[in-house]
Amino acid sequence: MWKLLILTATTIVSPVYAQTCAQADAALAQAYTQMKEGGSHSYAGSANENQRETAETRFHQTLSTYLQQSDSWACRFPRTTRAGIIIHTAPNGRLRSFSWDAQSGGTLREYHNLLQYRTPSGRSATQKGEGILTGIYSDTLGQHGTAYFVTSTGKYSNTLYGQSLSVWQISNDGLRPLNIIRTSKATNTLSYEYSASHSGRNEDFAYDVRSKTISFPLVPKVDANHPDAAYGAAQVSNRRIRYRFNGEQFVRLN
Repeated sequence: MWKLLILTATTIVSPVYAQTCAQADAALAQAYTQMKEGGSHSYAGSANENQRETAETRFHQTLSTYLQQSDSWACRFPRTTRAGIIIHTAPNGRLRSFSWDAQSGGTLREYHNLLQYRTPSGRSATQKGEGILTGIYSDTLGQHGTAYFVTSTGKYSNTLYGQSLSVWQISNDGLRPLNIIRTSKATNTLSYEYSASHSGRNEDFAYDVRSKTISFPLVPKVDANHPDAAYGAAQVSNRRIRYRFNGEQFVRLN
């Protein structure tokens, strides 16, 4: 079982050559379309792993290179989003996410993402990870400065899903975890799993800027004798768990 959000290597280098928004957008849309055509989830019966891998390499190289250009922040990638890439941007415009289905695997689908961020010194950098990123919030948290709340979702099987929220900070050294959520230990991540057969309208993380509160649904443990016990997660309840910022940390309210 893979983690919902795994952020790995950071890249801050000068691009080999400059591209315009239109050029990068067209190249990305074409590469991702070819990934879908050759992928294991192709409805056209044209699955071709070599084609998918070649297109994926070209897609990632094009995206990571272009995002290091300072003018890339103005690009909205209309063709790329129509092709199926999911893009979210922080309210202050200093962090942006790109997520996509790698078009490989079976029931356990493989999702990748790339975060673009602008350091305090003005450099554009990227950081890659796994999982579908579903939103980005930003807020000023006293002595901690600006914090970024990144939400993600994952599919583990036909019935088991999960969501997570992680808190990050941007520095000149890169994107780093901000461990200000108080659980059994200080952490930057909250997560939960639930049965998709019982999902409803309450399963998302949320962040309220006015009250500086993180909230997410309570998922009761499944009774060992319940039919859903084998799936390891239960129905999303109508109740929500809340963590509020007290000036230093996020502490649980209920």
